[in-house]
Amino acid sequence: MLTQFRKFAFFALLVILFAAACRQAPTGAVTPAPTTPPETEEQEVEPTPVPTQATEEEMPKTIKLGFMGPLTGGAAFIGQEQLGFVKVFVDEFNERTGLNVEIVEGDDEINPDVGKVVAERFVADPDILVVVGPAGSQVCESTQPVFEAAGLAHLTPSCTRTTLTDPGTSTFFRPIPTDDDQSKTIAAHMLDTLGVTAAFMVEDQSSYAVGLVDQLEEILADGGVSVERASVTQEETDFSSIATSAIAA
Repeated sequence: MLTQFRKFAFFALLVILFAAACRQAPTGAVTPAPTTPPETEEQEVEPTPVPTQATEEEMPKTIKLGFMGPLTGGAAFIGQEQLGFVKVFVDEFNERTGLNVEIVEGDDEINPDVGKVVAERFVADPDILVVVGPAGSQVCESTQPVFEAAGLAHLTPSCTRTTLTDPGTSTFFRPIPTDDDQSKTIAAHMLDTLGVTAAFMVEDQSSYAVGLVDQLEEILADGGVSVERASVTQEETDFSSIATSAIAA
C-alpha cells in the first residue's frame, strides 16, 4: 500500500510545477523576441548570451501543498493515514530536491459542507499550488466547482464516484479506479468465483456508497442474481433490523 501511495504522491508533487504555472501565469500579451538583422560583411554578430540558472534568491522559499481529508470524527482513521503518507513523501521529496514543500492541513470531516469551506480557504491562499484530497466522493462533488473556478489542481487518493471524471472538471485528477471499475471487479468475483444467486446490499446514502451499489446492483441483476437492498444513515449505530432483514432474505 505504501508503494502505491508513494507513486500517487510522486505524481501529485510533479503537478506542483505545472499547477504553479497555471495559477501564477502572467496575463497580457507576450512580447515577441527581438529579431537579429541579417549578417553583412560590415556587421559583427554578437554572441547570444547563455541564460543563467535562477539564483537561490529567485527560487520560492516555500511551496505550499494543501491537504484535505477527515482528520477528526468517525472517518479520521482514513484522513490521518493519508496525511501520514503525504508527510512521509514530502519529507523525502524535500530531501531529494532541495525544495521546501510545506503541508497546509484542512479537516473536512468527510462532510461536503465543511469540505467546501476548506476548499474556499485553500483557494484564497495564492501560495497553495496544489491540493491532495478530498477523501470522500461527496466532498469531492462539493469542492470540484470551487477548485475549478480558481484553477487549482487537486488530486484525490480515494474519491471513486464515476461522475467525478465523467464529465468531471479540468482541475480534478485521480490515479485510482472508479466505481465503474470496482463494481465490475466485485461483480465478476461474486458471479464467477462465489457463484452467488442472491445478494443483499447495504449503502449509507453517501455519494460513494450509493454510486457503487447502483452500478453493482445493475451488473448483478443482468447476471441473473436476485438483489435486495437496504439503506441506512451515516449516524445509525444499531443495525439489528438490517441483519434481521438480510437473514430473512
